[in-house]
Amino acid sequence: MRTRISKRVSDGAAFQARRSIDSLEQVLSYTFQDQTLLEKALTHPSAGGLRFQRLEFLGDRVLGLVIAHWLYELFPDDFEGNLTKRLANMVNRTALNRVAQSLNLSFYILSDTEMMYHSRVMADCCEALLGAIYLDAGLQAAQTLIRRIWTPLLDDHATSPATDAKSALQEYLQGLKHPLPHYHLMSQSGPSHSPVFHIRLDINKTQSFTGTGQSKREAEQLAASAALDFYGASDTSV
Repeated sequence: MRTRISKRVSDGAAFQARRSIDSLEQVLSYTFQDQTLLEKALTHPSAGGLRFQRLEFLGDRVLGLVIAHWLYELFPDDFEGNLTKRLANMVNRTALNRVAQSLNLSFYILSDTEMMYHSRVMADCCEALLGAIYLDAGLQAAQTLIRRIWTPLLDDHATSPATDAKSALQEYLQGLKHPLPHYHLMSQSGPSHSPVFHIRLDINKTQSFTGTGQSKREAEQLAASAALDFYGASDTSV
């Protein structure tokens, strides 16, 4: 097994890669030819040294192109407006965070002890990772990975352009004639310029789900997404 991603420390920034390169590549089903691209994609500015912003910029464009082409193929009867709605719901920060969480990406991000868990950082690193794969092996490799790991999101939006997670959950519960969900702020952490909100979502006093984001709205959306994933996967009533 190869060694962990090399550590770079600048201005006292502390971080550690808690999983090896090999395990991340196994999750991705992709092996980098240029390992420095992977390191760049996972290095937050708080860690010093290599930084992911340029790869994030590139990955954002790669993701948009691949998803747009995919939707164009899958929904030949959709007008531009519906395609645009589908695209937005598959490339927004909520979608990127779902993908990042499915990859356990926070375990691999090189940053200080707090930043790796920020939803914005996970979303940015997810895009940077796509940019790194594009540079490492081209558009086809990036497309293969994107189509594989974005399939669960596509399934969510397969019948109609998706609404936001909170609205979708509310419609789902109303369809079952259940009470509306309740969102509670559990805690707020982090500095004032970059707060982190922790939200608990209660459904019918029997199920609870949590979400963490850099705004209350984002945390609520992530909690609602978790609830939709749970009930969609289990195919049970609330």
